[in-house]
Amino acid sequence: MSLGLKRLKEGKQELLTSGNMLNYLECEYILGKVFSQVAEGAEPINLSKIAKNIGFIAKNVPFAGKKAEGHFKKVIEIAEEMGAKTIMGGACLDLGLLYKTKKRKDLANKLISKAVKLFEQCEADVYLKQANEALESLQ
Repeated sequence: MSLGLKRLKEGKQELLTSGNMLNYLECEYILGKVFSQVAEGAEPINLSKIAKNIGFIAKNVPFAGKKAEGHFKKVIEIAEEMGAKTIMGGACLDLGLLYKTKKRKDLANKLISKAVKLFEQCEADVYLKQANEALESLQ
């Protein structure tokens, strides 16, 4: 896990240095998704995986939510500057879902609502459906 994370971060830096902002955003988004899944405990980990990745777990699990939040916020900020509405909508939706799991309902509602508007503008029907379902689940 540590090696994969290291490679993602190195790749992200290379993309930023080369000015490939769209792929940089995708890499930043993937990092947000990874940390979000760690924070949410998306998948149970068996003992052998824990033993192999104890350093990664100790270093990242306690701060995974904050790291995910930081990556998603960066994607939202840069995507807004670039006018990349679909990517921004995805990051808003995922950050909103993270806030939902953290019981921060007001922030979740605000971000998921923003995702709905962005997906409507892009006519991204599949994502729009997911965002609407997430928004309804907050009620």
